[in-house]
Amino acid sequence: MRIWIRDSQVSPEAIIATVRDIPGVALALNREGVCRQFELPADREGDVAVIADAGTVIGASQSDHDLSNLADARLRSHGAVAEARVPFILNRPLNTDYARHAANNRLKSHQIFDYAINGTEAGA
Repeated sequence: MRIWIRDSQVSPEAIIATVRDIPGVALALNREGVCRQFELPADREGDVAVIADAGTVIGASQSDHDLSNLADARLRSHGAVAEARVPFILNRPLNTDYARHAANNRLKSHQIFDYAINGTEAGA
């Protein structure tokens, strides 16, 4: 969840201090912190980012949503830290440079296009 502050007398730190101990909150970070930790563009982030733990969805109350389409499915969220591990699968072997980088760094899902286009062996 992203929070944009409209009142100049409220600071990101005050909001973080208020929400970080709420059950179900895994992280509460200011713009700079969330951008640094998750490699996000600052121009698209709020003043504060609040991230739920694996068993929590942050949002309004159930009465504010039409959940009738869920039927037997569970309400779920996406993008939480608990769901950050995503398979990174290519159908061609990596070239030497990209294989070295992959072996020595934690890959991010947004890198898949670069790896698929530039990182595979030619003609493999």
